[in-house]
Amino acid sequence: MVYALRTFNLTKEFKNKTILDNLSINIKKGEIYGFLGENGSGKTTTIKLIVNLLKPTSGSIEFFGEPINLNRFEVFKRIGSVIETPAFYETLTARENLQIHKTLMGYEDEDCIQTALDMVKLDNFEGKLVKEFSLGMKQRLGIARAILTKPEFLMLDEPINGLDPIGIKHIRDLLITLSKKHGVTVLISSHILSEIEQIADTIGIIHKGKLLEEIDYATIQSKNKHSIEITVNDVKKAAFLLTEKLHINNFVVDGVNTIRIYERLDNSAIINKVLTSNDVEVMSLTTRKDSLEDHFISLIGGTKNA
Repeated sequence: MVYALRTFNLTKEFKNKTILDNLSINIKKGEIYGFLGENGSGKTTTIKLIVNLLKPTSGSIEFFGEPINLNRFEVFKRIGSVIETPAFYETLTARENLQIHKTLMGYEDEDCIQTALDMVKLDNFEGKLVKEFSLGMKQRLGIARAILTKPEFLMLDEPINGLDPIGIKHIRDLLITLSKKHGVTVLISSHILSEIEQIADTIGIIHKGKLLEEIDYATIQSKNKHSIEITVNDVKKAAFLLTEKLHINNFVVDGVNTIRIYERLDNSAIINKVLTSNDVEVMSLTTRKDSLEDHFISLIGGTKNA
């Protein structure tokens, strides 16, 4: 197995508080790695440690099979990143900002700026200053800067912040293309699980600075259960009827008005009839499969309303 990035017991402390606790992640070459966690879980700190914006308290980092020498600039020529809110020279255009980055990186390809602008759909804003950009446009420019020098490894921290649905889909498609067609390894950190589950090959879940799980997304999908999800006006009465009238015991109450049933999945019509005939209003009844969100919530021990 060829790994693009591995961390070994990576730990970071601030003022005697442990932010990262012996974090060991393993990112395979060419894959999209979804790094998931709540706000404040340690995702951004991890990325900052990898790109040398922070120094680890202990632990080590290995890049393409070799220890990262944080004192050598050359390794960072192989990495592109967007960390938190990208900063630019506001009184310059997108192209001028990218030209500065190109010069600083010592990159020779004359067509790389136009290519990057085309890839993030910013090619129609040539004369517009960055200070006039929307948040979504600045986010696109940040991604353009990250891919400008054709890095082998791309790290994106909450990259779809500020993007509209069309922009989100475009960036999603771009990341898939970079990974599958060009072999770029992508680490994308996010708390928007619905987006990650559409593109990630591997999922790493971090909670309060600790890695809870690192698993192929296909494995998560195979574990996820099918269920009947019912929304009712009286969840207590509905639960009683399921148990006493239908002898259904494998169900959970999920929220104020929702019950999720994990057995008798081919009996939804009968379930609906028993509930409605006993004065329980069924507002919706659907067959569903557990999502990455369900898996995440069950793992961290939270609730959807948290």
